[in-house]
This record gives sequence, C-alpha cells and structure tokens, in this order.
Amino acid sequence: MKRFFKVLLYAVLFIAIAIGGLLIYINSKAIPHYDPEVIELTVEVTPERVIQGKKLANTLCVECHYNEETGKLTGKFSADLPPEFGKIYSRNITQDNFYGIGKWSDGDIVRLLRTGVRPDGEYLPAYMPKFPLMADEDIYSVVAWLRSNDERIQASTEEAPPSEPSLLTYALTQFVMKPYPLPKEEITVPDSNDAVALGRYLATGQLACYACHSKDFKDMNELEPEKSLGF
Repeated sequence: MKRFFKVLLYAVLFIAIAIGGLLIYINSKAIPHYDPEVIELTVEVTPERVIQGKKLANTLCVECHYNEETGKLTGKFSADLPPEFGKIYSRNITQDNFYGIGKWSDGDIVRLLRTGVRPDGEYLPAYMPKFPLMADEDIYSVVAWLRSNDERIQASTEEAPPSEPSLLTYALTQFVMKPYPLPKEEITVPDSNDAVALGRYLATGQLACYACHSKDFKDMNELEPEKSLGF
C-alpha cells in the first residue's frame, strides 16, 4: 500500500511539473509571429469604392475602433469581448504613419483583413475578425475608404493602451488559431439577380452574420461557415 501511494505521489508530481512547464512555455511564447506574405497590390481609389468601403467599415470596423474621446478610429477597450481573452484594446487604424496604418501598403491591409497577420508578422487572434471569403472588390473598397478623406481616419497620434492577452489566448494562438491562407482565385460578388447566392454571400462572406449568430465562437469555421456549430 505504501508503495502504491509513493508511485501515485510521483505521478502527481510529474503531472504537476509537466503542466507547470507547459504553462511557462506558453506564456513565454506569447502570441506567435509569422513571415508576412507579400501582396503586390495598388488599389485604385474611386468614389464608388469609397462609398462601398464606408458602408462596410461602418458595419465591420467602426464599432470596435471608434473612440468617442478622439472622434477617430484610434482604438479603445474592447468591452464586449469575453473576459477569457484578457484585457484587449483595438488598435489605431488612422492614417498616421507611426501610430496608425499610414505606412502600410494596400497589400498589407488586404493581408490583415484576410489572414490576421500584420506587416510586422504579429498575428491577431479571434478578437480581430478575418474575412477570408469576402469578395476582392469589397476588400478593395475597404482599402479605398481607409485612404479617403473621412475625418474619422485622418492621422492621429492617440492610441489605446497595449492589450493584455490571457494565458488562454496565448495557448489558443499557439495550438489552435492560425492565420488563414490567402485565396488562390479571385472572389467575386454574386449576381444581384440571384437573391439566394447574394444573400449567402452577405451572411457568410461579406458581413459574417454567422459569427454572432452561431452557437460558440470556439467552433466557428470561417473558411466553411455552414459547418460552424449552431450555424
């Protein structure tokens, strides 16, 4: 009997040390960085694209990045996110060259929106929405709007505090959440005469309605939305 308890004690100690070592490893690695894939792209800024980009940004970007104190998209505390992610702040996405995205190329913006990888290689976890299924033209429209003269995105040196991701976020980004691949072919907006196809695109590709209406964010499938749990 004494031998049994001795073996059990050693087993418990081994498991505790292994778990402790894993937690230390995860914490030390934090959120992974990746080699950002270069996208050679110059988006033509047209009035039509700016108008469409503004509509999309008002739905997809402004709520998270707009700071009422600055009146611009300088970032703020993301109060609606699950606390399990940690203390998360959205970033400054104004046209400032240092604090914002003024020096980013059009390809940098497209890569972030599709894959979640910033120009410096930092990966932004699930609290930054990705749009791997958005049509190219809609993505370009968002880029065009970010280059426009909208007052909310004019250069500002204001910025939110750095985020404080949780250990869970570190673990998820190291073992579960990974950057999405860039599309291998052009993605087009469905014909407006095909109401079903267009509606499906709006719900899964452009506006990602399923992200809020599915059962659990942990089981969302952003590459095949219909396979998300509780879609």
